Amino acid sequence: MSVDTRFLGKKDKTNDRLTKIAGWYGTALGAFAHRREITYVPKLLITPYYCYRDSPLRPHLSVRIKFSGLTAVDPDDPSNKWAIYVLYTYVQSAAQRLNIANIAHEIAHLHCRITRGDPDPEQIYEAVQKKKSPLEFYQMQEKEVANIDSLYDEPVRSMIREMESEKRTGKYGRYFEGAQAVTTDEFYDKTLGPDLAEQFFERKFQEAKDRLSKRGLL
Repeated sequence: MSVDTRFLGKKDKTNDRLTKIAGWYGTALGAFAHRREITYVPKLLITPYYCYRDSPLRPHLSVRIKFSGLTAVDPDDPSNKWAIYVLYTYVQSAAQRLNIANIAHEIAHLHCRITRGDPDPEQIYEAVQKKKSPLEFYQMQEKEVANIDSLYDEPVRSMIREMESEKRTGKYGRYFEGAQAVTTDEFYDKTLGPDLAEQFFERKFQEAKDRLSKRGLL
């Protein structure tokens, strides 16, 4: 399993837990029902920062959605491959079973990206037209793995259920302590570099625009 620590500082790279994460990745992938449809072994990259989205609930009150894991493009081949990113402080402080569950959750998303391609721009366009909140966008994205229980064998299935249960408690926030919070744009700037990130988004925007035009939506 390919585990990449390029984004970590020298001191963090010596953490003993990093020697175990390849095994955790293997456990999660081995329990995934559709693993044969994943045509390459995606990189698993450890980052000292995590993505967040702030979503307003009502005036002067918002909720912050934090991502302990993320499926995004491979920094070495962003046009052709996807990769999994996991937060260093989560790896460091969460129990082994929760780390396996975190990776398993992202494998399910990654499988969708490999087999289905990018999220449907028409769905995103309709959500924008309806002025959906960031929280609603997040819920829309998570629907693609709503059947995650059926995608994994035990004991990984139970690990995922435990993680999802903990996410609904205030305890989950402790795994983000000491980590840098970044927006999606900042995340891509850090992982791809500003110039490549800009080129990537310009290309994806044009591709989405072309698809929407063919459907008569633009």
